[in-house]
Amino acid sequence: MDTCYLCGGLLELLGTLGRLAHYRCIDCGMEHSAGIDNDPTPTKERTDNDTDMENQGTSDSNHD
Repeated sequence: MDTCYLCGGLLELLGTLGRLAHYRCIDCGMEHSAGIDNDPTPTKERTDNDTDMENQGTSDSNHD
């Protein structure tokens, strides 16, 4: 099992998508992603602000 680069804790496998594996540190909770043949690297943690920004400007109203 791999270790967290941030705290050195153990990583648990959350799942895979194609050749990308997603892990979470058991000790600090940091999420990591890695290619199947690569070392785990940190992923950006999603916040409510990220979701709000994604939802802005997505309405389908046409003003012709």
